[in-house]
Amino acid sequence: MNIHITLDYELFFGTSSGTVENCMIKPTNLLLELLKPRSIKATFYVDVGYIECARRLNCDSENVEKVITQLEQLNNAGHDLQLHIHPHWDDANYVDGKWLFDMSRYRLADFTQQQAASIIKRYVAVFGELNLPKPVAYRAGGWCIQPFEHIADALYENGIRVDSTVYNGGKNSSKTHFFDFTQSPKLNDWRFNHDPCKDDDNGIFYELPISHINVQPLFFWQFALAKKLGREQHKNYGDGSAVPMSKLQMMKLLLFPSSSVASIDGYKAKLMKKAQENQLSQLGQDSDLVFIGHPKAFSDYSLKQVKQFLQQSSTVKFLTVSDWLKQKQTEID
Repeated sequence: MNIHITLDYELFFGTSSGTVENCMIKPTNLLLELLKPRSIKATFYVDVGYIECARRLNCDSENVEKVITQLEQLNNAGHDLQLHIHPHWDDANYVDGKWLFDMSRYRLADFTQQQAASIIKRYVAVFGELNLPKPVAYRAGGWCIQPFEHIADALYENGIRVDSTVYNGGKNSSKTHFFDFTQSPKLNDWRFNHDPCKDDDNGIFYELPISHINVQPLFFWQFALAKKLGREQHKNYGDGSAVPMSKLQMMKLLLFPSSSVASIDGYKAKLMKKAQENQLSQLGQDSDLVFIGHPKAFSDYSLKQVKQFLQQSSTVKFLTVSDWLKQKQTEID
């Protein structure tokens, strides 16, 4: 089994973005301390829209430099840096030392096709400006990748060959978010063209889906109780606020079974071993287990769970998405 530790490297997008230090720098370094003894390389999907926006507005330069320094360190240490897009940075403002977000255009599909192509091109260009390897993989902000045909040409023209957004059974529809992965293939990976949920042997893109796990309502009740009783160990390192979940979505989680990503964040990290067992039973020993995490959502509890998982996974191979793509291309050749 190959295991991928993938991180969405970003700030919060609710009423408070949180600080770069607590949402990105500190928790990333704490994770690296766990990965270093085994020389495990992670894949970071970098929200470079923050850097591009701050430079365009000529603001928050001290924090931008902190992020750039850490990205350089990650690259020099052999970690993988890929493209993550939250396009609402194009509508963001910086006032009195705080980021203000207009969430009315949260998805690339909320922009015209020409505007979306411009965002992709500008954000990919940031990698070059920072002397970082050009990204070959993409993950949509908030999983909002649909309709993919709106951005397919622009991604391909800018060197993107892999997507890792889809997770089986995932679905959401709110004022800001929309995605529906309920019809995605139940495969380890697949190729596609203009729909990441449709397997196409001649597709020009690869989908390396985020692994999923079926979660019962009891888990979320336990989560709420655990946070109340063990506040400190379950407190996120990130000091911002997330885009609030709708009441309807919250009620569905508390009342009905749901599909969730295999995560190393917060209380969900408790399910890492279960996600591995689920992957083995459904896709076998030669499959790819893709975990997703957000440094801003790490806690003492989640990193303790990651440490335990790594100790129990001494014989498995850890891969970055770039290494995975090279293997795929070699198989074809």
